[in-house]
Amino acid sequence: MYTCLKYARRCLTAKGPPLSDDQNFHVTYTVRLDRRDRLDYPSCADEPSADSVYQLILDDAYAHKYKKRRKLGKVYRLLMRNKRLPMSPYQRVRTEYLIAEYYLELDRELDKRGVPEAEREDDPLGQAANHYRRAAEIASAIEDGALVAQLKACESKMCYFSHPSRRRYRRAFESARVALDAWSALPSRDITTDMTFAFALGDALGVRGQVVAEDAEAVRGLEYAALMLYQLRDRPDMDAAQYANDDLFLDWDWAALYHSMGQYRLAFRKARATKKKGADLFTIQNRARFQCFVARIMLVCVEEGEVGDYSRARLMAAASAALAEAKRWWQVGKDQAKEDRAAYAMILLAAAKWLALNNETEGRIPRIEEAEAIATARADILLMGQVEIAWGDEFAFQHLARPARKKLETAEKHYRDAISILDDVEAFSLVRVARLRLERLSQHPIRRPTQRKAATARPATAQPSSNMIPHMIPLR
Repeated sequence: MYTCLKYARRCLTAKGPPLSDDQNFHVTYTVRLDRRDRLDYPSCADEPSADSVYQLILDDAYAHKYKKRRKLGKVYRLLMRNKRLPMSPYQRVRTEYLIAEYYLELDRELDKRGVPEAEREDDPLGQAANHYRRAAEIASAIEDGALVAQLKACESKMCYFSHPSRRRYRRAFESARVALDAWSALPSRDITTDMTFAFALGDALGVRGQVVAEDAEAVRGLEYAALMLYQLRDRPDMDAAQYANDDLFLDWDWAALYHSMGQYRLAFRKARATKKKGADLFTIQNRARFQCFVARIMLVCVEEGEVGDYSRARLMAAASAALAEAKRWWQVGKDQAKEDRAAYAMILLAAAKWLALNNETEGRIPRIEEAEAIATARADILLMGQVEIAWGDEFAFQHLARPARKKLETAEKHYRDAISILDDVEAFSLVRVARLRLERLSQHPIRRPTQRKAATARPATAQPSSNMIPHMIPLR
């Protein structure tokens, strides 16, 4: 079966044109299509009769889209000039899809020019998400489940990667759930591309569900992705490198979900399994991010108690080693001009917590202050919320060392500020962390560190890599 859409990991947009620039678009195609190829053509033979006048407009729009130098601005103007013409449902779907693609291209251009989010008044990703949603609604009315799954997946992606101030994490989750449900309702086919797409849908639901603390749906998504990956394992047409990559990141997603749910021991075991599956599959950015994530898991396990044969001292030593490794890979990225300030801030916060758990006072506050400065400079709301949690932890540790009402009240204030900041942008998994810390402080405060120091050197502090989501979720 001919398939013209190629899906990379986490990418639901076409990589290349199905037709050359020289082909005539004023025809009805009789090539046998895959169920996910429809949007790559201006019309298909199995569709109900289309309006002949508007079809010429769509043919022209697709011709511009597939030229070597994409002219989506010209496509947008062409479609807007003729938006009042009669259209069939599939023509309306393609029109909304092309307009969404224009806004996505516009956002990429703004990224290249370094335009801050505050200056993007048109909100291109939001506009793209709205047009994908309209297209999906039309596709749902004509009961084309494959189109619904594709378009809702695109909507989810636009919402998830929007700036947190746009408050779209909940919508990203809901769209991912609809996409997976629509795809699951279709007849199952023993086709590798179908299974690969299904894996991406399940994994996306797991990641989005983790961010908004929808644990049951997140687990459902990751379990579905795991099932698809298992079925892909021995297929001769499955790329071995892509399979290993997907397997690795699925484990990382499980670790992140367990961590957000407070299942720290499970997160620890899954993170260890991820690390064993092949460091060569990590990019430089993800190496630094993963090591910081491992350190954070180990530090929270120190507060919870021993994990298997890992004593407190061994956990502290392993966390220190992970932070040093994170710094090393950050430095490699920095040397290659790929600085990630958010990753640096996360490492600083983890290092400050390590010092507190090791009963060291020197260097804790400067690290948190530096992370706070980075968050402020980047206008990074998610990072700022985590800085507030770190300040709460710091004053909680100070209160345990020398009890004082003012320290206790200050810690409570920082936790409440974190809850307010993160709840406002729908980052409910981080809200849950802040609430847990606040409850623990009011009931039986954070475990006081012992006087015994871990048998290791002080952790090295680090610096960064680019466009990172401060949840320590990997870059795709």
